[in-house]
Amino acid sequence: MSRQKLSIISIVIFALILVRCSGKSSNENAPETAERSDIILATTTSTQDSGLLDLLLPIFQENNGYLVKTVAVGTGKALKMAEEGNADVLLVHAPAAEKELMEAGFGKERFLLMHNDFVIDRRVIPLRLLVLFPQMKP
Repeated sequence: MSRQKLSIISIVIFALILVRCSGKSSNENAPETAERSDIILATTTSTQDSGLLDLLLPIFQENNGYLVKTVAVGTGKALKMAEEGNADVLLVHAPAAEKELMEAGFGKERFLLMHNDFVIDRRVIPLRLLVLFPQMKP
């Protein structure tokens, strides 16, 4: 499967998870109460900086009637926000800590959303990688 197809699948899964977090079917566009009109998304800075949320959140907000307020922090801080009741949805990357949070009763559902792929351009390989992996020599 191509990287472009994997990226599109990841985006669709993310959008579906956001819809699922709203607790509403896609046919119900308005929040039930004023208290449910905002969702606080605690996410890592890397997710925020990727631009993915800039693409997906407007679509989610338009389709579901919620305003998503993002707070970009480190994973530890995002998990703490959930414990304190200061975040509705988390996008973090510490599976063991996420499981602990869930086991402690601070979450409703946990989904594996995405993973990182690292591409190393053979033309700009750092010296320390060449020492460790001489077969990567350009």
